[in-house]
Amino acid sequence: MGSVTPVPFADAAWMKKVDERIIRPTVEGLAQEGIDYKGFIFLGLINVKGEPMVIEYNVRMGDPETESCDASCEE
Repeated sequence: MGSVTPVPFADAAWMKKVDERIIRPTVEGLAQEGIDYKGFIFLGLINVKGEPMVIEYNVRMGDPETESCDASCEE
């Protein structure tokens, strides 16, 4: 498991779709259900023909597999 950064297809238009179709509905859904969630939600996303899709929702705090590193990072 890992990640790639920067993500070449994640331009402003794609990120707007993520915000409108995934992030906002998730936060609004928590509120509608009366869930007073405090913490971080990790969104596992995939690009399907230019459309963002959710693979998983997860909570990760201090988990090294969620750390992204570009070519300038040192191990």
